[in-house]
Amino acid sequence: MKNTVVSKRYAQALFELVSSQNTLGKSQDDLKLVSQTLSEYTDFSNLLNQPMINKEDKKELFVKIFTDKLSATTFNFIKLLIDKKREILIPEIAEEFENMVNQLHSKVVAKVYTAIEVEQNDLSLLRRKLESYLDKQVEMETHVDKEIVGGVLIKIGDRIIDGTVKTRFENMSRSLR
Repeated sequence: MKNTVVSKRYAQALFELVSSQNTLGKSQDDLKLVSQTLSEYTDFSNLLNQPMINKEDKKELFVKIFTDKLSATTFNFIKLLIDKKREILIPEIAEEFENMVNQLHSKVVAKVYTAIEVEQNDLSLLRRKLESYLDKQVEMETHVDKEIVGGVLIKIGDRIIDGTVKTRFENMSRSLR
């Protein structure tokens, strides 16, 4: 369940804190690491999100796993989330934090979905076109989706650019009715 308003507030608070400390990049890397760990190790994630396990045990588990891997600020932030029973929001907070950092640097992440693997030359051309259109630096994540018959589907935040053959056929079908 997404709780975007709360996640944005926590991400904003951390963003402001680490911006003033000039440790924005380190905290961004820390949150990525924690978020990736939670997604890769679902048993750890499930354990962390169990309400029957007390806060101190969760913090101790976190210390054992992430000692010497996170900055003190990020570590204290995670402990605060556990104290406030918001540990389930860590991946969402990390995503919101990433968006804030990207916005600061005029950067966006474009998720590109195609039916087949796309050559690097074509991706470079697409990146340049998107950068020109958006007037921002574009980082691309490519995904192969067999549901797409042909063409490309691009997701940038809440924007969708749908140039797939499947959608064109659906639109044509609707217009013929």
